[in-house]
Amino acid sequence: MKGAHRKLDLSRTKGYVYLDQSSKGSGKRHNIWCAEIQIAGVRLRKRSSDPAELERRLGEVRAVLSQDFSDIPAAQNYEIVADAVRIMKPKLMQL
Repeated sequence: MKGAHRKLDLSRTKGYVYLDQSSKGSGKRHNIWCAEIQIAGVRLRKRSSDPAELERRLGEVRAVLSQDFSDIPAAQNYEIVADAVRIMKPKLMQL
């Protein structure tokens, strides 16, 4: 759907925390918590041993996004938001 302008509602951005028990085929398994949030097709993922810290991080990411895109009318354009989030990704990953 490139070229057509898709609408994006940033207020509905969720995110979730889950227990990652995957393996890479070596027989060892991860047992670590993972937080993941996807904004306009850009996935932000962070791992930690504390699920409460990951919940806090998801809240901070949502707050930063709502603050940064609140005054921009173009925030409703999916492609523009995706490009902006890719640029902001290093900053968001440090929260």
